[in-house]
Amino acid sequence: SLTNEDASKYAKWLDKRRHIVIPNIVEEVRTGTATDLVRENTVLAVGRLCEQKGFDLLLKAWNIANTTGWNLKIIGEGNDREYLQQLIKDYGISNASLVGFKNNLDSEYASAKVFILSSRYEGLGMVLLEALSHGLACISFDCPAGPKSILSKNNGILVPAGDVNKLAITISELLSDNKRIKKYCSIGPNSIDKYKKANVQNSWLKLIKMVNNNAI
Repeated sequence: SLTNEDASKYAKWLDKRRHIVIPNIVEEVRTGTATDLVRENTVLAVGRLCEQKGFDLLLKAWNIANTTGWNLKIIGEGNDREYLQQLIKDYGISNASLVGFKNNLDSEYASAKVFILSSRYEGLGMVLLEALSHGLACISFDCPAGPKSILSKNNGILVPAGDVNKLAITISELLSDNKRIKKYCSIGPNSIDKYKKANVQNSWLKLIKMVNNNAI
């Protein structure tokens, strides 16, 4: 499975010796990171516009938080577009937008400073890994099952799952602390080595070898 949290769910049914955790691959960014790119005061969120991704929770938190001088861009499409657009209107939010689907997110990651994952649940959270690889400071709900496997105290901020008020406080604190943003931006790309191609490939090769040798 993809995470240790997933593995723990199956512990009562599956022998731990026969349950291997191997994550997905995040592609390495070959251009600059946060230290050498000109970035805007943009907070990015990416995903399908649906209940799972929790963009309604994000907008509620954004409405509460002090976000003066910043813009929130939510990239993606889905059935909840009208609902989310209405939330923006109802809250009177002038610095948040739904920008639709984009095939290539590299330029979006490269021009933002902060990334927020507001999902109610995730498989792993590939967009979180992509944001870290591009050198963004990341905030995420501690939802099942991936974020706690990706973020630690050193490379990002975990917020209790679904806690809108805590998310709002965390957003306010981070956006007002440029030094902290720069610290997370510089740490992010080097904090996800285990998700890089060579390491994930080695894990699969090791597993295949174990199976061939009847060692599992």
